Amino acid sequence: MIAWSLVLLLLFQEAVINAEHKRTPANTRIKLKILPFLLKSREAANQLPYAIQVIFDCLYGTNTNLKLKSMAVQFVYHLCTSCTDIKMAPVGPVLLSGMTKVIADLSEESKLRGLAFVAVGRLCKLLPALAVRDIAMVQSFFDLLPKESNENKLAIQEAISLIAPAFKELTAPSLFLVEALVMSNIEASEPLRRMMALHFADVVFLPNNLSSRYCMLLATGDVSEEIRNEALQLIHSAVGLNATKPQILDKSADEKLFPSFVDMLSFIQTKAESRLSSNAKVIVGTHTLPFNAAAFEQIIIYLHMCLMYGAGELPDIESATSMKAQAPTMAVYVRQLLCNKEADTAGENAVHIYLLLIQQFLSTTRNSLVMMCLLELVAVACDQLAMQFVDKLDWLQNFMYSGQLEMREHAAELFGIVVAVGLNGPKIEHVLEKLVKNIKEKSLEIQHGSMLAVGYILQKWAASPVKKNIALTHVQEAAKSIAVLLSSRNDVLVFAACTSLGELARSLPLPLPPGELDSKDSSLATTAAVVNVLFAKLTSSQESNAIKEKAINTLAKLCVVDNSFPWRRQILEKLLDSQPKQVEINFATGDALMSAALGSKSPYNRDVWTQTEKDYLTKSLSSEESDYLPWLLEQLLKTYTISSNPLVRQCACVWLLTVVSKVGGHKAVSCQLPNIQTSFIGLLADSDELTQEIASKGLGLVYDKGDEQTKQLLINELLNTLMTGRRKIQEVTGETRIFEEGALGKAVTGDGNLSTYKELCGLASHLNQPDLIYKFMHLANHHAMWNSRKGAAFGFSIIANQARDQLEPHLSKIIPRLYRYQYDPNVKIQQAMTRVWNALVPDSNKMVDTFMQEILQDIISNLTNNMWRTRESCCLALNDFLRGRPLDGVVKELPTLWEILLRVRDDIKESVRIAAEICLLTLARVCTKMCDPNYGKVGIDAMQLVLPVILQNGVRNTLPEIRSLSLSVLVKMSKNAGPLLKPHIAVLVTALIESLSELEPQMANYFSLHAADSQDTLDKLDSARLTASKLSPMMETINLCVQYVDAEVLSELVPRMCDLIRCGVGLGTKAGCASFIISLTVHTPQELPPHAGKLLKAMLTGLTDRNATVRKCYAQAIGHLVKCAKEANVDKLFTKLKRWYMDKEDACLRLAVAYSFQAISRNAPDVIKTHAVQALPLAFFAMHSTCHETKGLSNDEQAIWEEVWRESTPGTEGGIRLLLPELVEITKAGLDSNSWLVKAQAAASMETIANKMMGNLDGSHLSLLLDALLKGLASRTWDGKDALLKAVAAICTNSKNHLASETDQPSVDLLLNAILKEARKEKLTYKIEAIKTAGILLYELQVDRFQEFSDIVFPILQKDITSSLQESESDEEWPNKKLKQTLQYDVQSVAYEALGKAWPCVQETQDKYQEDFSTLLASRLTATTWKVQLSLLRAIQGFIDRSLLLERGDLKDIPYKQQVFTKVFSKIIPPICQCLGIVWYTGVRTEALATLEKLVARLSTANQLSLLTVELNSQLMESLTVMAADSQPELQHRAAELRQHLT
Repeated sequence: MIAWSLVLLLLFQEAVINAEHKRTPANTRIKLKILPFLLKSREAANQLPYAIQVIFDCLYGTNTNLKLKSMAVQFVYHLCTSCTDIKMAPVGPVLLSGMTKVIADLSEESKLRGLAFVAVGRLCKLLPALAVRDIAMVQSFFDLLPKESNENKLAIQEAISLIAPAFKELTAPSLFLVEALVMSNIEASEPLRRMMALHFADVVFLPNNLSSRYCMLLATGDVSEEIRNEALQLIHSAVGLNATKPQILDKSADEKLFPSFVDMLSFIQTKAESRLSSNAKVIVGTHTLPFNAAAFEQIIIYLHMCLMYGAGELPDIESATSMKAQAPTMAVYVRQLLCNKEADTAGENAVHIYLLLIQQFLSTTRNSLVMMCLLELVAVACDQLAMQFVDKLDWLQNFMYSGQLEMREHAAELFGIVVAVGLNGPKIEHVLEKLVKNIKEKSLEIQHGSMLAVGYILQKWAASPVKKNIALTHVQEAAKSIAVLLSSRNDVLVFAACTSLGELARSLPLPLPPGELDSKDSSLATTAAVVNVLFAKLTSSQESNAIKEKAINTLAKLCVVDNSFPWRRQILEKLLDSQPKQVEINFATGDALMSAALGSKSPYNRDVWTQTEKDYLTKSLSSEESDYLPWLLEQLLKTYTISSNPLVRQCACVWLLTVVSKVGGHKAVSCQLPNIQTSFIGLLADSDELTQEIASKGLGLVYDKGDEQTKQLLINELLNTLMTGRRKIQEVTGETRIFEEGALGKAVTGDGNLSTYKELCGLASHLNQPDLIYKFMHLANHHAMWNSRKGAAFGFSIIANQARDQLEPHLSKIIPRLYRYQYDPNVKIQQAMTRVWNALVPDSNKMVDTFMQEILQDIISNLTNNMWRTRESCCLALNDFLRGRPLDGVVKELPTLWEILLRVRDDIKESVRIAAEICLLTLARVCTKMCDPNYGKVGIDAMQLVLPVILQNGVRNTLPEIRSLSLSVLVKMSKNAGPLLKPHIAVLVTALIESLSELEPQMANYFSLHAADSQDTLDKLDSARLTASKLSPMMETINLCVQYVDAEVLSELVPRMCDLIRCGVGLGTKAGCASFIISLTVHTPQELPPHAGKLLKAMLTGLTDRNATVRKCYAQAIGHLVKCAKEANVDKLFTKLKRWYMDKEDACLRLAVAYSFQAISRNAPDVIKTHAVQALPLAFFAMHSTCHETKGLSNDEQAIWEEVWRESTPGTEGGIRLLLPELVEITKAGLDSNSWLVKAQAAASMETIANKMMGNLDGSHLSLLLDALLKGLASRTWDGKDALLKAVAAICTNSKNHLASETDQPSVDLLLNAILKEARKEKLTYKIEAIKTAGILLYELQVDRFQEFSDIVFPILQKDITSSLQESESDEEWPNKKLKQTLQYDVQSVAYEALGKAWPCVQETQDKYQEDFSTLLASRLTATTWKVQLSLLRAIQGFIDRSLLLERGDLKDIPYKQQVFTKVFSKIIPPICQCLGIVWYTGVRTEALATLEKLVARLSTANQLSLLTVELNSQLMESLTVMAADSQPELQHRAAELRQHLT
């Protein structure tokens, strides 16, 4: 808090404090960096004094900008979000003034002003008093809406929406201002103002506020569709939001959903009168209206809703039927209003005013819903209101003949009421005559309206208590004209005819001759003919459902007015036999059966406008008059409910439900209640879901009406069915349907479906498999059992709420089954069981916790049920059971759950496998959570119980999916378990390491196998695989386990690890073993030494692995492990590695040894220094291995050994001196090896020793080395033998003094003889090295063996290379001529150079060979390649160096020397001068110039320049003159100096 205070104070504003404490405000860039952090800090927002300073400094400071200002306004948002209203109250006005100032400043950026609008809204939402005190500000926002940009319009809308709730608690005086605000904007020209006014009216005012509702009603007529729809939604929201509330409302409730009808009507009347005298009036034709048609319509409908709400019932205007059903409730209230003088408005009753408004609207607009409102209002008080319309019959007739069907229906009924109530007998007759005449006209609308009007007139006339005389002929004529239209082809006329006849029949017997029912009279002049026509329409497939339903209704009404109706029984039987498939018709048939059976007691006899069906039946059923209801019940119970036809059972169930629900108080129903209950229970097992649901509702009704014994029997029966699925035995006939249509496909003949018992028997017989029928029946019984359970669930859900006490003893059996049944794969059964659960269990979580053990045991026992749907439901139920509740009490069941679920995961059915996997994932999460040290004893028990099961049954499972899932669970559990892992580390780690390879993608192995031909590719791939395994969750878990390893754990872990190291399969597993061993050396260095020997022994086996990456990993592990190993174990390790290297020629194994030494050198340098005598000689010996390329040898091996040697010794020379005896020993042993490669390697090592010791080898070591080398030279020629020659040359060169002085050394002659012998070998590559070595020895030892050496070399030099190649064309040893030519040139080059070195300083030999030798050199110098030329020039230099001719001698010898010199050098000098002119090869010119310099130098030293003849001197001067212009400055300078010296 202090920190934020300082930031806010010091960085944004200079404080008025002492000068020494004064700080300069931060610059703009720093402010921009800091403000984003302030916008995220809740603490900074609560430092209000400083926060205000920040805001105003950013808004109005000297160095502010748009971004700072925007952030300042956003900081205001942050304050509103983070601070309480109490804390913000003192600074709210200040912030509001700042924001309004930004808004008022039109020069500010539009975006900033938009932010400020929203800031004002948020401030007012937090501090409502700010808005209440300044309503003008809200009005200004409304005024700005049309003026601002589109973005700012949205901001203003948001601001007004945020401000609106601030006005909710206003009292009357201030509320009037808000009402005025809304009224002034609801009809503004700008749509956004109207929309926001509408929103304001909805948010601020209660639903019973007159002004706000009036504004909404005006908005329903808005020109904008969006505003219209919004207003309609708000107007009807009270009904929509409270649709689930009881229909009978509490009038004393504080919150009224609608205003008072009288008050609302008065308010609207006042506003209407005002608008009629203003420009707001609407003129339609000759009529002037206060509102437009859309608004006027909604005003009338809303007044109707207020009227209904005032009557005590929530209004329902969805349909005419629903409005008619509420009419009796409205009737009472309307009559009260008509009698109540307080309901008068301006001296006129409110009901009459409402009627006038409706008439005013209908005069200009035809609307069926408004006409229905008028009909309902007049019908509920027809004795008081109908007379007002007597003089408006023509007006009503216009509506009666309208083109709208519903308008005609409502207008005809209203017309019928007015005529029957308001006119006397003669006038009624006149109207009837006119209407009958209209019925016979061809116009559909006139026929339809007139026919309906006739029916309603006669019904109202017959039901009226005031009898008005009408001639029977008029009634008969009217009835006959209606009956005739029953045979019309127009459905509208047929429907109207049925309606009219029904209305007529429910008030008086049909005024037609009775006739004969069996007669085929088609004139429709008798009652029997009418009945027959209605029967025909009922059974016809041509008629629509609406016609059938109306025909059924009419048939029932024929039976209700008079119990003596002759064909009442036939109508009942016909209705029972109809058995419609349509549910709606079925319910209509049920009503008709009930009414027809009751006769005069039927609710059809009541006045539907003033009397409810319930009230009428309560009164009529008390009558002792006989009826057909007992007969109907007997038919339903004994015949129809037990029918083998599913459709008949469904119909019977619907009819039985209708009878019980509507006339349950009838004596016949009460007597048959036990039988009805039995029938409903039997129907619960039906395969049809609708039948089950209807039967369940019927059981609920039976339960309500039954006594205690009946209730208990019902509960027991339902429980038995629910638990076992057993149902009442049903007689099976040939036509009994066993399966639903289409469930088993088509019949054998291809006609029809396999569904009935007869069809199934036919299939079994056709296939010649009689036993197949039993399988079908078993399958059908399985489905029937579940249908029984589903049906029982339907019934159970109905009575569960009412029978809690009776069900209490059975809950321990019911709850586990119900819980499982909720997850049945069949959605319908699932829904049925869920319905039961919801009805029976008020608090699901509490109930499950109470019966946790019972539920779990039930699930476990059924997880391996032989029915797949049971197994699947158990998995899904268990998945839900495990989530979201403490499971401490069921820890002991976790192993069982794991074991069974892992088995079910491999189920034969896919859906069961999926459900089991889902459940396993949930169980894994639960176990991971429980295996936590924080769970105490529960966590320990859970870990001990679960981990072994997962390791045994999961990780070792043969199914890859189960192994993968189990390992995933292990990883998650291990991360969470912490110290709880310790007892299980040995098993867990080995399992996880094994899984590294098992879970590796198969594609990786595939690539690895197919990349084996390319070692580089294979190494890269293996490296990638190794990296992936190290980053895997399993490896992460393994590393997590390391920290809990101690001595106790190691005693169990090490044997397992040794076995795994030796027998593990796969790159991931092997590399994982190595990585884990390395981690052990880091975390347990003190506890590991007792076990290090075993681990080293096991790791050594890994060095022989065929995979290079594995060998490298094991070598790394060995390098770390030696740090913790005992000395004896390390000694054994180095001995083993040395033996492997020296005795085995496997290049891969040698490389593995190199990696091991490198790892030890890097990770345990002290160990390798301690065992330097054992380790470093091998390193020195091995670092010479790459001197000879061998198949399979790594290019990095030499670098590895050099690194080991370099890092472990004080330098190569120092290391050799320290370890010379051991080095000599290992090299001698190498020379004694049977391997040529090792011999060559030993020789190379000896060469390095000789070169580095520089003559410091003592006699004993020198003798050993030379003896071994001579012994090696005595053998046959083999690849790499040239290394022995190089070693001999190096030793002799560096230790030539010892060779001369020591007597126990091999003699020089012996050495030279051996070398010269090797120079005679035929193999060119070897011969080259032998000649070179011989030349070196002869030069270094100053021995004269020129004659013998020249005998070897001269034949080679004198032989022409081209002829030699031609002679050997067929030589298979040299298929490549170019290669042999190159080698022969190399032989010449080496031979010439060796001859130059072998030229002795012996006068006798020189005298004998100098002419021949010089001739040979001179003749070849200009006729060979440049490389050979270089060798020739070097040979000439050697010849000049040791030539005795050029030494100072006696004067008497000068003529002789002159002669010999001239003879020799006249051959040599010209070719040399020619070489000076070879411009292509600088090296040749340089070497030739050096040769001349050496010659002139020798002559000058001996003062014998005079030996050069004039001709030779001229040649030299000429050549040197040419050289003065050479391209190389150095050569120019040297040539000039030599030329000057010669002059």
